[in-house]
Amino acid sequence: MLELLDALMDIRQIPDASLLTVVPLVVAKMKELHLSHLNRLIRLALEYPPFTRALLGALLTTHFPEQKTELLQASLNPLTRYQFEGIETLVSNKSKWYFK
Repeated sequence: MLELLDALMDIRQIPDASLLTVVPLVVAKMKELHLSHLNRLIRLALEYPPFTRALLGALLTTHFPEQKTELLQASLNPLTRYQFEGIETLVSNKSKWYFK
C-alpha cells in the first residue's frame, strides 16, 4: 500500500510517464484492495504531503464513491490550491480537493 502512496507522491517526477498512464495504473491497483485496506490506505496517507492526500481523496471519491474520505478532506488546508496538469480528465471533483 505504501507503494501506491509513493507513486502518487512522486507522480510528477516519474520519468517518461504521463499522468494519463500512471493514474489509471494506480487506480487499477487500488481496485484490487479490500475495503479494509482502502481504509488503511487513507490512514497511512495522513503521514504523506498534502498534494498526495488531495490526489488520493480525488481518486477515491471518483472511483470509490462509497469510501469515506472525510479524514483526508479535513487534513487539507482549504486555502491551498494544487496544480496538476490534466487532473480534470481523471477526476470528477477536482475543486472539492483543491485542484486548480
